[in-house]
Amino acid sequence: MRVKPIPIAWLLAFVLSSGQLASAQTNPLNLRDFGAAGDGMADDGPALQAALDALAAAGGGTLFVPAGRYAIITPVAKDFGGASSITILGVESSTPVDNSGDGAELARGLDLVSEFRPQTGATQIALSISGLQSFLVHDVAFVGTPDVDTDALITLRLDRIASATIKHCEFYGLSTEGGAVVASIRSRLSIEQRQQQSPRAGCRESRVEGFLSHKLCFR
Repeated sequence: MRVKPIPIAWLLAFVLSSGQLASAQTNPLNLRDFGAAGDGMADDGPALQAALDALAAAGGGTLFVPAGRYAIITPVAKDFGGASSITILGVESSTPVDNSGDGAELARGLDLVSEFRPQTGATQIALSISGLQSFLVHDVAFVGTPDVDTDALITLRLDRIASATIKHCEFYGLSTEGGAVVASIRSRLSIEQRQQQSPRAGCRESRVEGFLSHKLCFR
């Protein structure tokens, strides 16, 4: 029985495709490469969605967020199916966290230059991430818009994540009515070295199905 030879072009296409996926797992993707403007005005939600889709196709990896103000006007949601590990990494800042002082000290911030600015309104979740083995967001500021009643129903929603970590991030000036700044559902969430405004009364932490469920609110 003769075996039909595989065209060289097909082999090259397979090798290139495999190489691109491997590269996405070992080298960070850059949010700007997906069309993000980072000017605080253009809707960078579709660019962030495309970047997360690319990470899912690669089986995991890191998304680098360069300095900029990335407005999330179109809601972003990605279910990774449970197998991937994802990192969203901003420009590193060495400014330490000091939550021991009064409001003046807290307002000084962490000198973070990679900002997500949720602008999805009162009924929409700005960024929803689900179905991961591990998730880390590091050196990213989540910043509200002045004189806006509600930036988003929920700024960051995490669901079904075995190990989720928010590290050296800042949540500043975010407004929500009846929602939360961060909602963690059926996920183990660790919040480290974060700068925040004071929690609003009535927010709570509870245990659901063996996983920690957090609802963090800020005023």
